[in-house]
Amino acid sequence: MNLVVRENEQLNNSVIFKDNSVFRNLVIALEIQDGWQRIVALLAGILDPNEWHSECQSPGEKILLWMSNKQSTVGNLLYILRECKLYDALAVLITEKSVIEKQLSVNVQDNRLLVKRGKRFSLEFIVSGIPRPTYTWYKDNHILAEHISSDIVYERYMPDLEGVYYAIATQILADGSVLEQLTSDSVTVETLPESCVIIKKPPKEWHVCTGQSVLFEIIAVGYPAPKYEWTYKNKVIKNTGNSLQMTKVSQKMAGEYRCRVYNCANELIIKTKLNILETDLLPVWPKPVVEKVALLVGNQCYQNIRPLTTPVSDVTVLDAILKSKGFLVISGLNLNLENFRLALQKFCEILVEGAFGLLYFAGHGFELGEKYLLPVDAPDEENYGFRDSISEYQILRDVLQTKPKLFVLLLDMCLVWPDREKNPGIYKEKKQNYQYIPERNLIQGYSTTSGLSAYELENGRNSLYVTALLKYIDTKLPMLKVLAKVNQELENNYKRLTIDEQQMPYVSFNVANDIYLDCKKIGDPHSQFVYNQMS
Repeated sequence: MNLVVRENEQLNNSVIFKDNSVFRNLVIALEIQDGWQRIVALLAGILDPNEWHSECQSPGEKILLWMSNKQSTVGNLLYILRECKLYDALAVLITEKSVIEKQLSVNVQDNRLLVKRGKRFSLEFIVSGIPRPTYTWYKDNHILAEHISSDIVYERYMPDLEGVYYAIATQILADGSVLEQLTSDSVTVETLPESCVIIKKPPKEWHVCTGQSVLFEIIAVGYPAPKYEWTYKNKVIKNTGNSLQMTKVSQKMAGEYRCRVYNCANELIIKTKLNILETDLLPVWPKPVVEKVALLVGNQCYQNIRPLTTPVSDVTVLDAILKSKGFLVISGLNLNLENFRLALQKFCEILVEGAFGLLYFAGHGFELGEKYLLPVDAPDEENYGFRDSISEYQILRDVLQTKPKLFVLLLDMCLVWPDREKNPGIYKEKKQNYQYIPERNLIQGYSTTSGLSAYELENGRNSLYVTALLKYIDTKLPMLKVLAKVNQELENNYKRLTIDEQQMPYVSFNVANDIYLDCKKIGDPHSQFVYNQMS
């Protein structure tokens, strides 16, 4: 029903006071969410509560009667209601057809909006009118029931929000009839393309032995999701994704491999060279080394991550074997970050130029560009970062500065990259870069391949990797041959049922000479003195 109100008419002579139903509806509207308090605040310097009538009256009644006694006009009341944005109360007295104040396509070029993943995303369609319009939002012609205001807001935009958006503003009168309905422009929301960024890539050169397996893996992020195309000798290798796996490699597979990583935003070319060596032809170092030093770390009792069961046993058994072969052995069990760094520092102090160094780590770890070893006090999987770990490159930098004759690094840990959804912080964290000067003195053995997990035997004393290692470490085989045998052992005897549970060890090396674990040593007085001081 449309009322006829005259703005210059005094309240006490108007329909507001003459029609009891209008008066009651206006009082109810003033008391919705205590709207009358806005009027009290607006008239703070004029309205005196002592002038209000009986306490039996409601606040809305008191205000209307006070204004009537002050000879206020309908126009005065309408002005106050507008200033206080009491639109429900205004709708009792007047109607005003809708007017679009802000169109959906404002500041949007060609009705197309590009939004970056993870950023705040909002659309707004503002319509004025009395009664105030209600809003219905649509995406691809489907109602967005959760959005009923003049705007829609998503704090973190994701590609599943892509679509065509529009809104309908409807003015509904008290009797349920529609006064007017306005439809916004439609806006197409799309995800802003993001250039491919490489998170992980193979080294520039790989050295493996004939018969071993190789896994080249590239992890890239971007939008749309990066695509991968591997080539060898300018020919596309079919049925590959972000990884290229080769088993039982031979000399004919040696050479440069390329991977084209691309999306609509950019294109990158990643190159890696595969060198294949015959281990039986690799000569063994014939002379005694200056000293033999080993650092063994077994982290089992993690404080915030799932505890492990075998690292302490793994270190214990390797400690005994290496001591029997003349190594000065430093064994650290359940090391926190501070003690891990101290152990590495002491290891490098004992490891003099010309020595044979070996470092074995069993525990939790991850890979993200580089490989990272986790101490027992690392935060949980949703919060740990580079700052909470020991980088493989940090180890190589510190150890190779001592100029050892040979350094063997064995990492018995998972090489899975952190879950971006669970631990987004690590992908934003700036990591410290460690640089080292490579020489022909490095053998790196990993219990599993990048992107895969390492396992412990159920009810077993040792990890899968150490169980295989123990079969050959005490034999008269040079180091690279031992690691090749370990790979074969896991391939032949410990195959997992599903591809997600595969454990594929791999070896990387740049040495020109292999070496025996029980090779002779000269013995260095400084190393022995520092080692004895530790004991």
